[in-house]
Amino acid sequence: MENVAANKSDRFGALLSLAMATAFLLAAIPAPAAEELLPSPGSKPRVDLAGRVVLPALSFRPGPTSGRGIAPAHGVTPPFVDEQPIQGFSDLEVDGRGGLWVLSDNGFGSRDNSADYVLCIYHLQLDLDAGAVEVDEVVELGDPDGHAGFVITARRPPASGGEPVDPRIRRASLLTGADFDPESLARAPDGGFWVGDEFGPFLLHFDRQGRLDRPPVSTPGVYAPENPFLAARPPDQPSSGGFEGMDRSIDGSILYALLEKTTRGDPPGHLRLYRFDAVAGRFLHDEPYRFYPLEVPQGHYIGALAVIDTQTIAVLERDNEEGAAARTKKIYLADLGDHRERVLRKRELADLLRIPDPQARAAGVEGNRGTGVFSMPFITLEGLVRYGEDTLAVCNDNNLPFSCGRHVREGRPDDNEIILLRWDGLERDGTPASSPSGRP
Repeated sequence: MENVAANKSDRFGALLSLAMATAFLLAAIPAPAAEELLPSPGSKPRVDLAGRVVLPALSFRPGPTSGRGIAPAHGVTPPFVDEQPIQGFSDLEVDGRGGLWVLSDNGFGSRDNSADYVLCIYHLQLDLDAGAVEVDEVVELGDPDGHAGFVITARRPPASGGEPVDPRIRRASLLTGADFDPESLARAPDGGFWVGDEFGPFLLHFDRQGRLDRPPVSTPGVYAPENPFLAARPPDQPSSGGFEGMDRSIDGSILYALLEKTTRGDPPGHLRLYRFDAVAGRFLHDEPYRFYPLEVPQGHYIGALAVIDTQTIAVLERDNEEGAAARTKKIYLADLGDHRERVLRKRELADLLRIPDPQARAAGVEGNRGTGVFSMPFITLEGLVRYGEDTLAVCNDNNLPFSCGRHVREGRPDDNEIILLRWDGLERDGTPASSPSGRP
């Protein structure tokens, strides 16, 4: 999550060529048939709105009192007594059955104000007909075995000052937004979860019950200002600039992990893309595998990364504006083999401020920019995953209660929105299509 108090283009010119690999090896995820996608002669892919669901901003679950470190905003008055807001979706992952796993962000925007926000992963069922979401599982993240390697909130001494630690956090050794800043999510081959963090930046492995089951994996030679092991070393990664984007390879064995901001010493606007062995739990190389070039070196950030096929990734790129001021919220495609000195070439797939909506699925929604189009005018778009055949799922992080990009007239906080985008202009080459509810 961006610190909200401090932080408020080119047509698709080439035909899309996708070569799908064999099915997943991931535990608990069914293996759909492989398929090859080829560009239709003389056409360009078109991306349309295929669905939209909304989880209202003021959605809560029972839990420790939260929000004690933030001020009222947009009509919302904290603290939230014996409640945790279901907010801040910072990434998405498919479950193979039409539902989604979503990762909560670190809470309220910074380490200092999020010590009472419990980190978790939610499982969602999408009702596309009603445009609604059901939260049917909550996986709270914790460190009962002390793998973090530093004093987490749950073990903070009572005499250390500040607000007392809620007994529910202490008893279960739950992790909070003062411990890690989770920004990206991928299912692990063992059925657990890999989470990309910004405070290290680290990669964190949690088992299916949400327990941190090994020490954080540090990024080779990269330290953020919040890194608990920084000591006297000067940081070389900007604050809130860690692993914002991550996804697993088609066979599930490799993670592609992308930093949000430029590392000190690298060319401006060039972001490090790493490969990580998801089975062995280690980075494949100390050096980045590729560099992703931002359209605007200063003022643009990445929000998410999705693997499309064995050779192609999609990257969500954004500016730091919301509402009418937003100018860039786009998805780009990059072929991992198409690079110059490891700097990827990319091409635009979708403009999320101007999504064609021929079925009028979101007609009349505030913030749209014209008839027949739908817009996602949020400051932070942070979730992206391939959701079945020819479809991507995208979500926003609503930074409750601070972001107000949609309901500007009323001054209400943003909801959590998840949309489905379907691209057209591709034809199948004789093999069965994968299930719309599963991973390609």
